Amino acid sequence: MKNIFILAILICCMISEQALSQSVPKDLEEKIASMTTVENGKTVPLGYFINNIGEKYSFGDFQGKLIVVDFWASWCGPCIQQTPYFEALSKRFAEDEVVFLKISIDEQQSFWQKYISDRNWVKGSYWMGTDEQNPIYPFVYTEYEEKNFKGIVTAVPRYVIISKDGTILNNQAIHPSHPRLQREIKNYLKN
Repeated sequence: MKNIFILAILICCMISEQALSQSVPKDLEEKIASMTTVENGKTVPLGYFINNIGEKYSFGDFQGKLIVVDFWASWCGPCIQQTPYFEALSKRFAEDEVVFLKISIDEQQSFWQKYISDRNWVKGSYWMGTDEQNPIYPFVYTEYEEKNFKGIVTAVPRYVIISKDGTILNNQAIHPSHPRLQREIKNYLKN
């Protein structure tokens, strides 16, 4: 069942129409190189994301707390299905030194704002859009190969855990509905 769920996420969200239909601003080698900047053990890049009133943030603004990130998009069914589990985890760890951030890669900021407002998802929600020049955008890159296509695509959902000192602990954490994510967060909080 677990493998079927993971496969469904991969099939449903791995290739967005945008990733395949737009001209890519970076060539393949540049994207592969940028993916190395978000590998486990590296210091998290200080790219930016904004909240619903336009204030800029970076991961550095949350230093001193364990950071759990949900990269998502409104067009991604598995992302939306996992949101209640992600929010439940944030409530479960509300008293701990951990912050849960939902960062959207929706293309239009106005659409994202309306989407989160209509669903009362404003708390902990941020937007970075599709700016591939943003140093944190490579978190959502994935190598992909299918019949006539081989390359790097934008893939969500993507869950990332960052240490209190800004080190990337897990750049491909398991989805929030799996109990292993809760155990992983507990273990990181102990250390």
